[in-house]
Amino acid sequence: MLSFKNRPCNRFEQNLLLLDQVANFSFNVIARIAGDLDVERLQQALAYVQRQHYYLNVSLDLASPPAFVVHPTLPIPLRVLTDTDRASWLSEAERELNTKFDLTHGPLARAVLLTRKNEADLIVTFEHLSADGMSGAHFVREVVAACGQLAQGVTLPPVSSQNMLYPDPQWFPKSVLGVRGWFKLLLLLTRYGYDTLRFGKRHYPAPEWIPFERRDVRLTHYLFSREDTERLVNRCRVAQTTMQGALSASLLLTLASELREKANVPEPVIDCVSSVNARPYCRADVPDRHLGLWVGQIVRPYLIRPDTDFWTLARAVNRDLRRALAQDMLFVPYHLLFHRTYTDAVAFTRLFENTRPYIEATNVGRLPFETTYGPLELTRLHMGTGLQFTQASPWGLTIAAATFAGQLQVNFHYLAACWDADAAERVSQAVVTCLLQA
Repeated sequence: MLSFKNRPCNRFEQNLLLLDQVANFSFNVIARIAGDLDVERLQQALAYVQRQHYYLNVSLDLASPPAFVVHPTLPIPLRVLTDTDRASWLSEAERELNTKFDLTHGPLARAVLLTRKNEADLIVTFEHLSADGMSGAHFVREVVAACGQLAQGVTLPPVSSQNMLYPDPQWFPKSVLGVRGWFKLLLLLTRYGYDTLRFGKRHYPAPEWIPFERRDVRLTHYLFSREDTERLVNRCRVAQTTMQGALSASLLLTLASELREKANVPEPVIDCVSSVNARPYCRADVPDRHLGLWVGQIVRPYLIRPDTDFWTLARAVNRDLRRALAQDMLFVPYHLLFHRTYTDAVAFTRLFENTRPYIEATNVGRLPFETTYGPLELTRLHMGTGLQFTQASPWGLTIAAATFAGQLQVNFHYLAACWDADAAERVSQAVVTCLLQA
């Protein structure tokens, strides 16, 4: 009988817990499923896939030091809404992103099923400590696949392996461990200081600080056609960049236009935050389906002039991202420094706030999943993410993107305290137009 064991949280996980004490630190994966999705079979499938992942079978003992406590019989909660329309998922995804997890009771995931005739939307929300966008997408796909097998009368095979590996500095590249890690941290801080001097000081309207309890997340969604998606992918290839570069460039140019118009800043400097799947760069073999927060971020500032060219900017983002990854900057151990310095959760969380203009692009890329699972068809798969601990400035644009079944799907995230719905819709349409016209 395979089983998980209690264990103390490592420093990386303790830092994430500090964030979660103050703000809602979660994300969700949204799937649209055609066919008759039976609720009882869905509960069986959730339990079956849940048993394979450590982070979904634990709660947190928040004593000092905090630790994971195994609860192998605690099921993922499932809330079912019937007779919903096709737009209902949006408000439910927002509700889930704005609802904190009870870490002391677990589990670190929950699900909502919105049903209608011959179709359903499944929303699985994860505490970010337990998963990331890539592994969350795999989890949902495996749940749908298990539902398809059960619908055909197939007995699910016994769980033969369980994911025990967890994000930890011991799996990071050797170039960021020990003295070399501190050297990279110094190099990063030096580069930050150099960029500050190079770009000079920009004056932006000082935003009113938004209390964490007022940071409600809202979403807007855009689904690109297969033709537009293919054309954009081909244009990226011709321009020698990537979808990540193109998405970032569209956000940078759109936000720069807003800053010129609303804040009278003709040549703004905007931080570009790229979230990256860290699994391929670890010294351990970590499959994409392996739950855990195996993600890092690369941050670079860009000066956006009125005549900045879209594809030149997209190439620059891609070039700088590749260079940072080649230098293992994804694993710079700043979290160890913070862990030794900060014990107050609010002070620690405010370190991660974006007070300057910024864009953040999370793109999990092409999800190479089948669409048909017995009588069920997976027609859409995309992500939503929370911003409560990051956005402290109204001058911020955040997206989560994925390409599934040949279609690019983008969710725009914003805080209701920073943007009203009309402004968010206008800006998100400007980003889409920028991509379609590139």
